[in-house]
Amino acid sequence: MRGLIYLIRQIDQVKSTAKTKWLEIIMYSLFATIGFIVITSIFSSMDYNASFSYNIDGKESTLDYKLPAIFGPENGELLTTDRMDAIIIAPDWLHGGAEAPRKLNTLVWSLIIGLFFYLITRLILRKRVAAAIQPLVKKVNPELLDEVCYRAVTIGFPVFTLGGSDFRFHLGTRGLATLLGDGILRKCGL
Repeated sequence: MRGLIYLIRQIDQVKSTAKTKWLEIIMYSLFATIGFIVITSIFSSMDYNASFSYNIDGKESTLDYKLPAIFGPENGELLTTDRMDAIIIAPDWLHGGAEAPRKLNTLVWSLIIGLFFYLITRLILRKRVAAAIQPLVKKVNPELLDEVCYRAVTIGFPVFTLGGSDFRFHLGTRGLATLLGDGILRKCGL
């Protein structure tokens, strides 16, 4: 966050350059992240669920979607009634196993909603988002911002580290295994 504030403060927003375009791409990625949070929260609160049945390597499988399906599995059949069927079949070159179409679907929904939020913000502000934020961060002292961030790390790192070890001792090894899973503990040597 400190880096973003620094970039918004330092980059000249008067004229459009490659730097301002890249900064707007970063701003759009923040809107896409907000879009992910909003869209998953909305459909989660509506308890949305769509199940697809598909055949992979001769074995029948089911894939559950928590968002309306834009991308569906190859040879997939919608099992849930009153839900949106997939518009596009997920490409074969996607890696990620059986979950790849669902993950692609979530990514595309996040990008679409993020673009919607970004464009609405641009229409309201009538200029680049970073250019609108720049007057708010122009008075920020970069040295003070660095000092605050360094102190936060200096204070926060030991607190979270010691808090984690305290957490392990309170739960005990079995409690930690229940929380994290035995596989993670074996990899850590616990």
